Amino acid sequence: MSWNDAQKKCSEDFGSLATVNSAQENKFFWRSAISQNVLDDLHLGAFQSSDDGVWKWIDDGKNVSGYTNFETGFPFPGAGSCVGMLTESSTAKWTNEDCDNQKLPFVCRRYDYSTFPKDCSSITPVEGKDIVAPGFPVPSIPCEISLFVDANSLVQLEILNLEANPNMDFLELYEGSIGKNLLANLTGTSANPSMYMTKSSNIMRVNWKSNEDVRPPEYRGFRV
Repeated sequence: MSWNDAQKKCSEDFGSLATVNSAQENKFFWRSAISQNVLDDLHLGAFQSSDDGVWKWIDDGKNVSGYTNFETGFPFPGAGSCVGMLTESSTAKWTNEDCDNQKLPFVCRRYDYSTFPKDCSSITPVEGKDIVAPGFPVPSIPCEISLFVDANSLVQLEILNLEANPNMDFLELYEGSIGKNLLANLTGTSANPSMYMTKSSNIMRVNWKSNEDVRPPEYRGFRV
């Protein structure tokens, strides 16, 4: 599938296309591909930002700067805004590719679930850091989290993933420290990032209402 479709598939499983941080990791992904007889190249998780033209990793938005393995002359202007690995050679070089039309195999890289919070009380929101439903990836528990910013500022929250039983589990966003000033009431499944912001308050409440009794195992929670 295309790079964009592959990233969407990885995101639905609470992961992202593979980030490569070292020559050892690059060789690992190449060997993994070859062992599965993937000889027609491979999508990687790097892309060119439309905002500033810088090449970045999709999982954390950091610049592709430390380790790179681009083929000589690449990234080549006009070839595309996403990155793939050439698997036919053990050098496992990278080139840029079209994000929508180039169909290749891919590797997803998922989070270490053991580091995720086990209950609501263990979640400490930090600006710029992901918040994941407590108990993920097994059926999670109801949880309300308050997000604070400095006075005279507004809270902005990006919903990265939502995996919920439609009309049974809900992710509610409220403005203010108390009351029912509802900003959004989300349910169902979405892997497309969306942004929400308070209108006048420097506090936003995130309320995860999980119906554990009817939850099939494939529905797991949220990442914001």
